[in-house]
Amino acid sequence: MSTNTQLEIQSIERLTNPSLEERSQCSTVLQDAYAADRYVRKVCGNRPETCLLYHETVIGCTTIDGELWVTKVKDENAAGGTTIASVACVSPPEKTTFSGSSDKDEILKRLTEKAPESAEDWASEHLHPHYKRGRDFNEKSLFIEALATSPKYQRGGSATALLSRLGESAKERGERLGLHTSNASAAKLFEKTGFRDFYSGALDFEDGGDEGRYRIMSNDSGWTASK
Repeated sequence: MSTNTQLEIQSIERLTNPSLEERSQCSTVLQDAYAADRYVRKVCGNRPETCLLYHETVIGCTTIDGELWVTKVKDENAAGGTTIASVACVSPPEKTTFSGSSDKDEILKRLTEKAPESAEDWASEHLHPHYKRGRDFNEKSLFIEALATSPKYQRGGSATALLSRLGESAKERGERLGLHTSNASAAKLFEKTGFRDFYSGALDFEDGGDEGRYRIMSNDSGWTASK
């Protein structure tokens, strides 16, 4: 259950050497937040165990050469009195979550073996064409690959605070900050925090639901994708 009250944020930090417990917490946050996400369900074949493996893979690959950021909040029921409420997986310029390392290949192998063949067919037809439109931006910016808040802590300001800190980090380094999403609710949050579309395209999830949108967004509206 989400809360509408402001959370008591203890810290917003980048986990440079996350413990196994912290990795597990981050994976759980992603799993719970994306439980009904159409994109995740599509690429994982609506299989809960594959969805969890997908999120563990995202966290594992991020810790290799990406940046794992979290918002920790006060929770008297948690060990140590604090817990991870929000998670952001960020790729620095010239990096992506799933490529560029043999260590990542090993992690991805487990996921590839579990993912249904139909998911790759769908991605090739409907998703990859969108990726190509934003490739230049993705590879030249500080890029948020995933952002999630545990349902228990949603609407408490945790994700907004994390986005603000990521914006500061990008500005300190002279980088643009970008992200992609196919989740309409998430897109509204991003818009409220200053992100704007520079690319938006129709996305057919082939799940019987309404047509979705794949959006690439930036908080630097002066940047446009190359032709």
